[in-house]
Amino acid sequence: MPFQLAEHREMLIQAAPGLNDTLDNLFQEASRILTPQGQKDWIEGAQGLINLGKGPDLLITYLENMP
Repeated sequence: MPFQLAEHREMLIQAAPGLNDTLDNLFQEASRILTPQGQKDWIEGAQGLINLGKGPDLLITYLENMP
């Protein structure tokens, strides 16, 4: 079953508003590299960073570089 970004979009954009313009492109790139389980793990890692409260820059860097 394909991973659905829509379920997590609001959480990610709320944590890092700058993702509003780039999130779809980041997800498309990740989809080419990662399996559906890998995509889920990638987003769970992002959620962990949000829970740490380290700010949007770390979250954006993670999402751009992890896949």
